[in-house]
Amino acid sequence: MLSRTIHKMALDPVHDELLAPNPFADAILFFAGGAEGNASPVRIIQGPKTLLAFTDVVEVDPVHNEVFTTERRANAVLVFDRTDRGDVAPKRIINGPRTQLERPVYLAVDPVNDLLVVANSGPNSILIFNRTDSGDVAPRAIIGGSKTGITGIRKLALVPEARNILVSARTGRGDASYRFIGLWKYGDKGDVPPRVMVKGLGEAGWAIEAIPEKKELWTKFQDTPDHFHAYHLPQLFE
Repeated sequence: MLSRTIHKMALDPVHDELLAPNPFADAILFFAGGAEGNASPVRIIQGPKTLLAFTDVVEVDPVHNEVFTTERRANAVLVFDRTDRGDVAPKRIINGPRTQLERPVYLAVDPVNDLLVVANSGPNSILIFNRTDSGDVAPRAIIGGSKTGITGIRKLALVPEARNILVSARTGRGDASYRFIGLWKYGDKGDVPPRVMVKGLGEAGWAIEAIPEKKELWTKFQDTPDHFHAYHLPQLFE
């Protein structure tokens, strides 16, 4: 049931589950945390009522028992109950002109500060919503513009304790020297440069995960997909 072109899976450590989108089946799959080999999912969200279409990213909020995904072609964010299964409609949908969603790709949820952060691939911007937003609602803040240095977004990670947004991005088109990890604060808005910019990590950033207790950023390289690298970067956690 797994497929290629999965760009973001999610681990739920509270309920010991692994969530995987399947863009070719228009589905979200839930596996037991200890699943191995040719294991079957414990439940699946799939069907016309779900509005899932080429879903390749998923995020979980284990505190509020919710699952989030972006729908790039529909310019929408869909929210389900974590325990949903089968052909069920989303409990909330963020969609409409006021949202300024334009080809949304990656997203991250902060259940502590009740925020939802979405990466727009159209204008290469970062949209910050309230976690419980629904309908045609304007974001509480937008970070975007030439001063941000962003011409393409790879991944997002949040540091709730420091109220930081970490963005794996590129600043131009070319070799690995154009890629960087940028830090913005939750209160930032408009065309503002990152407060911290980390460069020189080469092809790193195809996946990023913040580990606050160790002040480490874990990342994956494009040319070595079976390897993860850990960097001690305390400046990203302040």
